[in-house]
Amino acid sequence: MASKFDKNSQQHPGRYIGVLKEEAVVNTAGNGLDVTQGGEFSLDLKSNGGLVIESTELAVDLAASSITGLLNVGDGGTGQSTAQAAIDALTQVSGASAGEALIKDGSGNATWAAQTNTTYTAGDGLNLSGTTFSTDIKANSGITIDSTELSMDLGASSITGTLAVGDGGTGASSLTSDAILTGTGTNPITAESSLTYTNSSGIGGTSTLTIGETNSGTRRIATPPKASSQNGDLLALSIGNCGAGTNMRGGLMEFYSGGATGNMTAGHYMFYGAPMRNPAGGSQTSQVVEQMFLFRENAGVADATHLRLFSPSDSRNYLDVIIQDPGLTTITTVDTTGPSGIGADLKLLADGALILQSTGASKDITLDSAEDIKIDADGGNIDFKNNTAHFAKLTNLLNGRGQLDLYGGSCGNQSCGAQIDFYEDTGAGSNHITLKGAWSGAGLGSDKTISLPNATGTVALTSDIPGDIVNTKQIMQSRDGYASIFALFYGLKWYNASGGTQSWGVGSVPNLDTYTAQQKGFVYTRGPLVTAVSNMKIYKVYMNFFWYSKQPGVCNSARNMEFSFHKATHANNSQAEHTLSSAIVATNLNAAYACDTQYNLVFELAAGSGFTLNAGDSLHMFMRCPSYNSSTIIFGQIVGQIYVEYKYV
Repeated sequence: MASKFDKNSQQHPGRYIGVLKEEAVVNTAGNGLDVTQGGEFSLDLKSNGGLVIESTELAVDLAASSITGLLNVGDGGTGQSTAQAAIDALTQVSGASAGEALIKDGSGNATWAAQTNTTYTAGDGLNLSGTTFSTDIKANSGITIDSTELSMDLGASSITGTLAVGDGGTGASSLTSDAILTGTGTNPITAESSLTYTNSSGIGGTSTLTIGETNSGTRRIATPPKASSQNGDLLALSIGNCGAGTNMRGGLMEFYSGGATGNMTAGHYMFYGAPMRNPAGGSQTSQVVEQMFLFRENAGVADATHLRLFSPSDSRNYLDVIIQDPGLTTITTVDTTGPSGIGADLKLLADGALILQSTGASKDITLDSAEDIKIDADGGNIDFKNNTAHFAKLTNLLNGRGQLDLYGGSCGNQSCGAQIDFYEDTGAGSNHITLKGAWSGAGLGSDKTISLPNATGTVALTSDIPGDIVNTKQIMQSRDGYASIFALFYGLKWYNASGGTQSWGVGSVPNLDTYTAQQKGFVYTRGPLVTAVSNMKIYKVYMNFFWYSKQPGVCNSARNMEFSFHKATHANNSQAEHTLSSAIVATNLNAAYACDTQYNLVFELAAGSGFTLNAGDSLHMFMRCPSYNSSTIIFGQIVGQIYVEYKYV
């Protein structure tokens, strides 16, 4: 339907009043068109006819399969329906003579012309047969024809030259048997003659990695230093688990050092570590030092194997375990850097029992020390046994008290009681003092107690043998800081151990010739160290002293002092003088002594065998300062105390 204006419907002066009316209109689509019922027209395109709609717009599709007709040359086509016909038409080959060639003329156009230089020769690497060229390939040269196509055969036997690393090769023309290959940049790969690997497969086969040459040198397996903030590597030598099965043995790891000749040894295994640089932490690097050595050395007629553990801070201090034939083992600690006399302690600490056991017959366990030997049970008891035979026991009692028990062993009866023997020396074991109970077959019957000391605090030891006890007694001492045991008034003159100022001359035997008989008697009776009531032996004289002087300059340096001992035989019921013997043999302690300095002197008489004093005789001790002449006043004072060791015989 369509609307139409009817101007004749109504008329008014000067104008029309029209009315729209609906009338039927029919639309018809011609060839190449389609129309819808709503009156919309579109193109009616043949399928694959060469026309297509692209985005609502009409376009040409030259790839369509149902295009009809031929596109002329003038329209950009060939005017032909086949490729060969198109070539013939475009090249105008119909106008060419047989044998002519299509060439470019001087105007740049293609044209047919007679051919020139139609005689060919095969150059290097080519063969010519008639008008056919082919490759001239050297046998086994690495070039071959594979299905009419040129190819390479890298397995050929006559390839020359070496393919460089940069071209994907090795750069090497031959390799050492079993050698491990190494490379640097684009340089040829190297077969290391000093680094080889041989493989012997199969059960029990031996595979060997060999490092080194026939010349001696250092061979090292190392990891590189680490970058900043990186910990050190873990380098592990490990053996895999055994295979499945019953009672299969695990792996073994062996270290061989190689043999030596003559008196040289082999086998030196060294382990190094690094102590803490700073216990508080930090970034400073510690120094690698010796940690443990296992080695053998020539110990004279036999080898010795050492296990040496070094101190963390100084390898000059170490623990050395030495084993020699036939199994002699020595454990030694060595301290070469500490203060003199300190030494390196050895502590055996067991979180359980510690057993020192000698299994061989008649083989002793010896504890030998340059100083003390301490046995500390740390609150426990200490037993001394011979297998099951009990000999002694040190018991820790309450409140820190100790108890020593001596047992009679295991002789099988009640007369086995223990005893203590004191011997004179370590020789034949004779001449001794024995402390023992009155053991008998009947036994003691009950416990017996001997309490020491007695009620007065005295411990008395008696003997059935007269004079068998050696006594020590103080003879004299300084009662205050200025009381003298010797007064050295003049230099070179002898003075008696009485603190008196009477001199005894300068002779080898002291004498009182310059004094009156009364003065001599006084000095003799006041001066002796010991006067024998019964026959006695004097063994030692002990003197603790220091000396000083009120005379200026005397104490500026150490002064020589001399000592002399003499026996005096007393006159009895007679006006005769006492007489002194020649000097008694005693320890020579004549030497220089500094003033205001404490000294302890021990004089052994008669080389330690003792000097005998008969009843009524006395022992005198003299002292002098030979650093000055007899007329020099030195005003020396000797302060201290004197003891004697003696026994009655």
